[in-house]
Amino acid sequence: MSMSGMKRLDNVDELVFDVLKKGVPGHFIEAGIWKGGVVALVAAILRACKIKGRRVYGVDSFCGIPPAKPDLYPADAAHIGCDEYEILSKNSRHEVQGYLERLGLWHQADVHLMEGWFEDVLPSLADVTFCLVRLDGDTYESTSQALYYLEPTLSKGGYMIIDDY
Repeated sequence: MSMSGMKRLDNVDELVFDVLKKGVPGHFIEAGIWKGGVVALVAAILRACKIKGRRVYGVDSFCGIPPAKPDLYPADAAHIGCDEYEILSKNSRHEVQGYLERLGLWHQADVHLMEGWFEDVLPSLADVTFCLVRLDGDTYESTSQALYYLEPTLSKGGYMIIDDY
């Protein structure tokens, strides 16, 4: 399940194959996964190509987005009240893991789901190298936090996708 749409999923597909073809070192991460559709896509590609030793990380609060702080981040004024949307907040790590298990992607592709706010979770990945980073933090604040922590981990020749910045 994904809110990304086919153009964005096609873009991820293309970039995953590109970094694999070019041998760009590192793992894959999506920060802001909702139900895990992009994580499932990347894991499925790795499984289909019989790629070993590459991990797929999915980071999410699994309880929605943080409340907008337009006084600190004026660009987030459009997100006032979005933290109360049931579609975003009614989610769980267990549910996403269940989707991945049903698709046969949980153990085979070395998928790691990490739960928490970006500012709390992403610093723990400072020593991990990524060849593809996808940011879907919804708000300016979340996206800027993800950029701060993940940009230094991006391999030369890798890609950073920024959704709805």
